Amino acid sequence: MIKLNIKSDTFVVVTSEPLSEYKRKIFDDFYSPIVGVMASSLYNSFFTVLEFGKTESNPIKHEVLCKKLKLTEEAFLEARRSLEAIGLLDTYVKSTPYEVQYLYVVKNVLTPYQFLTNSMYSNLLNVALGEEGYMNIIGEYMVHRYNVVEFENITSSFDEVFEVGYYKSNDESWWINDTPQNITIKAKHFDYDYFLVLVGASNLVSDEVLRSSELYHEINQLAFVFMLTAEELKEVVLSASNGQTVDFDMLRHYARRAYEDKNKGIAIKHKKNVIVSTNDKLVTALETLSPAEIIKNKYGTAPTGSEIEMFNRLLNDTGVSVGVLNALILYVLSNKNGEIPSYNYFLKILNTWIRQNVKTTLDALEIINNPPKTKARSSKNVKETASWYEEYQKQVDESLKNEQSANKKQASMEELESFFKK
Repeated sequence: MIKLNIKSDTFVVVTSEPLSEYKRKIFDDFYSPIVGVMASSLYNSFFTVLEFGKTESNPIKHEVLCKKLKLTEEAFLEARRSLEAIGLLDTYVKSTPYEVQYLYVVKNVLTPYQFLTNSMYSNLLNVALGEEGYMNIIGEYMVHRYNVVEFENITSSFDEVFEVGYYKSNDESWWINDTPQNITIKAKHFDYDYFLVLVGASNLVSDEVLRSSELYHEINQLAFVFMLTAEELKEVVLSASNGQTVDFDMLRHYARRAYEDKNKGIAIKHKKNVIVSTNDKLVTALETLSPAEIIKNKYGTAPTGSEIEMFNRLLNDTGVSVGVLNALILYVLSNKNGEIPSYNYFLKILNTWIRQNVKTTLDALEIINNPPKTKARSSKNVKETASWYEEYQKQVDESLKNEQSANKKQASMEELESFFKK
């Protein structure tokens, strides 16, 4: 794979049409909560490099765009991969002895109906916004005053209007496909062979349907989004089966119900292309487990859905790796006796770490184990400390003098706390 060099490598942006204000609003409402701030800025910036009325830009250096957006090379690549993963960007590269050039094919957003009726997209948006925010989006985009089913459809068909002749174009290779793509889940997220055995034993779904690519891709997506096992997927498919077929709408419904019954939250996090060069089990665990798994393994109880959403927001807003975030979570919860504080509490520490150049999990562990030394207290602070200590010692001495019991006791922790409260 060719490694990006932002100082020398150029890119060209290609799209089928400029981004309208309406489509920009759809992107902000539907996609931005999922991909985060950096990817959103990059998507909008791709359209700003196009001259008015043009659908193809001139070659531009990556360094120019990164300086404009204040993005490091790592942050740019993460934002670009987020847009690729969500189906809004195709990336091509061409290398010659003289230059390396990238071609970014920027795709249009789905319509609100296409987005909300797609199980993958709608579930990701639901997780990102929460139930209330998700229902507000549905209310704004999907609820209309006029019900189309109350009207008669009298639209003319194509063959009623035109006679069709055959013509084959030789320019197909130059056409840019701007249609937004569904999210692609490549890796297998459940034991498919085991699933076939479990469902096949019921004789409720035909073998042809079970082994179809459509069903496989659908349940693989559901397994990924809802974290379902082969056993749980079996129950979902059987509940959605209708004779020898499977109703895909019901399949998504029962998958969501299975997820809710498990009472777990989904954390959408960026997957880092980092090769861990250390054999440290702690580092490996921090970089491969989700925040929910880290907390559950440490304290025995899983975090709430809102807490998982908070961790996901921290990942998106700061751009740190999941390993750094997990190290921070363990550090904070250890100091807070297992209590999970607010978003701003975590954000304040993360921003401090970022300013101190914490980039990797090892950097985070180093700063936890060896915090920067603070400046020595001034003579004024020393004097104030001596003053309160002398006053406290006098109170203890007086208490001891007035104690008539043979078993004289020293000041308790409660007395000490009471003193400091004053």
